[in-house]
Amino acid sequence: MEKRLLMKEITGHTILTCLLGSPVSHSISPMMHNEAFAHLGLDYRYLAFDVKVEELETVANALRSMGARGFNLTMPHKNAMYSLCDELSPAARLSGAVNTVVIEDGNFIGHTLKRRIADAVETAYQEGYRHFLCGMAQGCDFYFCPSSIGRCQRNLDFQQKKPIL
Repeated sequence: MEKRLLMKEITGHTILTCLLGSPVSHSISPMMHNEAFAHLGLDYRYLAFDVKVEELETVANALRSMGARGFNLTMPHKNAMYSLCDELSPAARLSGAVNTVVIEDGNFIGHTLKRRIADAVETAYQEGYRHFLCGMAQGCDFYFCPSSIGRCQRNLDFQQKKPIL
């Protein structure tokens, strides 16, 4: 039996969202986002565009001009987009990078959603949970161990299989 996605037809009102990075052909983000949009009844589509870092500003401005709602970024685009944002969330300012951009009234508003994950893990830690492994698209992005949560946060480089912080 073939699995069918819930997606509706694309219309003249369909709103574009996307992933920008290189490479992105392996990403399952479009499948996940489009299924979620359909489930929620939203007339949105999420695509993945292979964009080199040196093309990022041009592509981001084109998305803004076309009325896209926003986009996600892969590394190293997260660092490059930081300086292109009109506004930054407190977490993005703190991290020096953005992984999500919302286009609001023509402005790029940069966010880092990993901080929200870290906040959730910290809350769970305070409730007595002691071991956490937070997975992202390319494997484990960070982990927390039982001792002081601030001192034990680690970023892992899974290309080299070693802690980088």
